Amino acid sequence: MKLHPRPVLLSLVSAGLLILLSVLVIAKVTVTSNEKPPTLFTEEAESVELAAKLGQSLIIGIPGPTLDPATQNILERLKPAGIVLYQWNYSSDEQLKKLINDLQAVSLKTSGLPLFIMTDAEPDGAIRFGLFQNAFRNGVPDWKVIGKDAARLKQLGINVDLAPPTDFPFRPDAPASRWQLQRFHNPSELMLFNRQFIKVLNEHGVLTVLKHFPGGGLLAGDPHDSLPQGQTEPEKLAASLDLFRDGLKSGASLVMTYHGRYDELDAEHIATLSPTIIQQLLQNQLGFKGLTLTDDLSEMVAVAKAGQVKRLRGVYERYGGKHEGVYNEAAGLARVGTEALLAGHQLIMFSHWLNNTAESFELMLQTAGRNAELEQRLNDNYKLIKEFKQQRLKLLVPNI
Repeated sequence: MKLHPRPVLLSLVSAGLLILLSVLVIAKVTVTSNEKPPTLFTEEAESVELAAKLGQSLIIGIPGPTLDPATQNILERLKPAGIVLYQWNYSSDEQLKKLINDLQAVSLKTSGLPLFIMTDAEPDGAIRFGLFQNAFRNGVPDWKVIGKDAARLKQLGINVDLAPPTDFPFRPDAPASRWQLQRFHNPSELMLFNRQFIKVLNEHGVLTVLKHFPGGGLLAGDPHDSLPQGQTEPEKLAASLDLFRDGLKSGASLVMTYHGRYDELDAEHIATLSPTIIQQLLQNQLGFKGLTLTDDLSEMVAVAKAGQVKRLRGVYERYGGKHEGVYNEAAGLARVGTEALLAGHQLIMFSHWLNNTAESFELMLQTAGRNAELEQRLNDNYKLIKEFKQQRLKLLVPNI
């Protein structure tokens, strides 16, 4: 067979640039030991331990604004795919940059892979770190403000925004109805806004997430404190799917599912645990080839009710003090997390209660060791996530 020198030369140049970029990135990250800097993306998937593959299916939250030794020990054990940050992780921009720098350094050292650094900064919705707080003026999007805050996300080192919400309130008792209807009078208006929001964030190097599939605005109730469930009118479901379809065409990279049960689609499972909704509807019918992640599993009542998970009361530390709260018990979460992965997710999220997350991880790892289907799923997910990160290396690792 005759070789064509131009494609071969381009391949060699591309490979050389990736190696050079990896070296430059690692040189920027502060390694806190005397060990040699890590090398990115060197291990073949077959040689990676099962625990590390499971870790790359986890998005987790951490308790405070600094990387304390106990948290670092857990991160080194779990080797998660990403960290989701909330207001209690923030005191100033400089503090947050350092925290993210420290988190990335630990990940690069222990797994050789960069982290997804996530937050859920929503335009005039969930407010994190003051971002997108004045995204609308007199009901009209202020794209100058949105662009400025998108640039700030990137400067902080946040590479994934869990936005835009794609939940048009098709019924007045849906959780998002109150504020969404103030901004968008029909699905087309929400579609146009999301299209531009995705474009702006992509231009600033921040990945976007469509949520909550197949549409939180189709059901009554809030999964934080109840189990949304019921029948959906076919035309409203079709309109909701159109919102997600357009968001994917506009460049969204990830999709988050909903802790709600859509009886006409799957009367037995919430979307989080439904192969029908994730694999058949999202991945096959809509053709989504990116990463699918769950909403938080650690605290939500809908998860406990749908998965028959015990609710426990405990004490957690946030904002420099101790508080009481209720969380989902580790054994039940391990079972639900396993079901969510087998249903078709690449990523599962445990936003709170880090020690409980670590316990769930160990229980899931035990299950994977004796469950061939779960082990294969983790193998497949690891390859997909590694490739996803490798293709977006420059975007994922912040400029430190």
